[in-house]
Amino acid sequence: VVLVLIYFNRDDSGGTASEPVTVPASVGANADLIKDGRTLGSADAPVTVIEWGDYQCPACGNFNRTTKQRLIDEYVSTGQVKFEYRDLPFLDNNASGSESDDSAAAAYCAGEQDRFWDFHDTLFNNQIGENNGAFAKKRLTEMATQLDLDVDAFESCMDSDAAQDAVQAMADEAETQQVRSTPTFIINGTVVVGGNYTEIAAAINTALGQ
Repeated sequence: VVLVLIYFNRDDSGGTASEPVTVPASVGANADLIKDGRTLGSADAPVTVIEWGDYQCPACGNFNRTTKQRLIDEYVSTGQVKFEYRDLPFLDNNASGSESDDSAAAAYCAGEQDRFWDFHDTLFNNQIGENNGAFAKKRLTEMATQLDLDVDAFESCMDSDAAQDAVQAMADEAETQQVRSTPTFIINGTVVVGGNYTEIAAAINTALGQ
């Protein structure tokens, strides 16, 4: 029997911090579609798609990296859909870490500088497992630095109650809507669980009367 011990480079927030932060090419790609912070698309769009997600959720990351842009290109940019993102950071519930909550708070703080979507995409581009340090606070600050945010304002926001209160309010809303997993999409009241594009598009087309 061979026992292999693996030692991680841990930072003072309890996570590993060895992986470099990368900024995805998608940053800034949909700037002309951003409306009120967390919303992409026209306020007059006949269909609203709300995604409930957790930045540590592998399926959410896969949707963001492989499917979201297709949804934007085919429905949002054509004026048919308004797309919103809301936080349900539930993966900390059965773990000792706080990276779901911290990453959601960080996205909120980036949004305070009108950079929510850029930070959102950067988070999903930098997943390295659950509560393994992907969203340790030092790494979140590095993301803010690479995105040229006001880092002092970002860190001050992260240390305040405002970000956590906002994230908790969204989690409470998810509870009232009986959203239990991520990603979950609510499409004009129709619930689609998981990031399968065919199912999402079918619900959108039904809402559009097609």
